Amino acid sequence: MVEHRKNRLLQCHQCGYKIKSPVRCVDCNEENSLTACGPGVERVAEEVKELIPDCRLVIASSDNINSPKAAMKLISEIEQRKIDIIVGTQLVTKGYHFPYLTLVGVVDADIWGYSIPKMLGAIFPPIPLEGRILPAYVNGVKVISMDYFAKKDEAVIWRGPMLHKAIEQFLYEVIWQDLDFLIIDMPPGTGDVSISISQLLSVSETLIVTTPQRTASEVALR
Repeated sequence: MVEHRKNRLLQCHQCGYKIKSPVRCVDCNEENSLTACGPGVERVAEEVKELIPDCRLVIASSDNINSPKAAMKLISEIEQRKIDIIVGTQLVTKGYHFPYLTLVGVVDADIWGYSIPKMLGAIFPPIPLEGRILPAYVNGVKVISMDYFAKKDEAVIWRGPMLHKAIEQFLYEVIWQDLDFLIIDMPPGTGDVSISISQLLSVSETLIVTTPQRTASEVALR
């Protein structure tokens, strides 16, 4: 059951069943003792306000954005730069086009040493859809990686043509929709994957991350 604090409801998001949040515990009769488990939008908003007390924060969920009029009011406030942080459910990235909202996609192009899904906690795999792929989705970020397709504990032993095809599929067969940024995690070196990326993407910027040792920095720079 999911707690909806604004409406004081407990609702099952699987079947839609809902009940009023109990005022007292049915076992001990203690008043206002219900404690929700998990990071809902209200709890996230509370923690954000503790960390950044002066921020202008709004919660965007079906509880308060429940009509076109409410959505237009929120969009107007965003356009006027009256809001600093939006804490929201999937409503934020589906159904409305919010201005100044940055949408990010991540391609794990390290075909041999894939690690991005584990680092981001993107545990739910992509979904095939009419010959294309809906990417994994976590915390507002879309993710694609070889981690979802390779057998566990087996090395990916691919050479040039297969690597090129995999990168091409990640870029053009995944349904990225309208992204503001596509971040590509590259493998070390300047081999087949790097060459394929440079051929397939004509406009991009590169951020090189390395350890501070001089030798490592020189290798990364090359």
